[in-house]
Amino acid sequence: MSKIKHLSVVIILFMVSSCAMYYRPIAPERLNYNIRDKYDDIEISYRYDVLKERGNKKMAKKEFNGDVKIIALKITNNSDSVIKIGEDAEFYSGITPIYPLDPNVIKNNVKQSVFGYSFYFLGVLGGTTLSVNGNVVSQFPFNKIIFSAIAIGNMLVANKANNDLLKELVKYDIMYKEIKPGETVYGIIGIKDRSFIPITLKMINK
Repeated sequence: MSKIKHLSVVIILFMVSSCAMYYRPIAPERLNYNIRDKYDDIEISYRYDVLKERGNKKMAKKEFNGDVKIIALKITNNSDSVIKIGEDAEFYSGITPIYPLDPNVIKNNVKQSVFGYSFYFLGVLGGTTLSVNGNVVSQFPFNKIIFSAIAIGNMLVANKANNDLLKELVKYDIMYKEIKPGETVYGIIGIKDRSFIPITLKMINK
């Protein structure tokens, strides 16, 4: 009986740790920024590890293991003219230009695997007969219902989380956004890099 209890605990812990997670928005306008830089009348503040800080553990793990970094931004235009990101100003790390990724590319790099949760369907292969002291008391397919529900539920949660991430990335896509004089805007970008590189924003057309 003790072994059965221990096995049950292990199975429950495995299922909980393997469950899909809802997406928790980054909301860049609510963050405190720990790095700030000024160049060409443009002030930029940014923050790495925003997926992890918001509790999106599965996506943050993929970001950590991959070669994409997601960065929250706060940009203030201190000049006397409108600045359009990507046309009047570009992102740099030192003297090297930085090219932010398309929101769909970012999502595809860190998204939760929807079909990865289909392994729960294997649970439907078990027997459906419940016996007590050798006597059959039920043949109701509990395992088919329970494991199918777990699989479908996790797949729906993962798919929603991926879609919610994409919606936020599109909402805060900073590329080709116009910033008026004295205006502060917030954004989220993703870059192809494995390290936490310094970022600045430089004017390219004056």
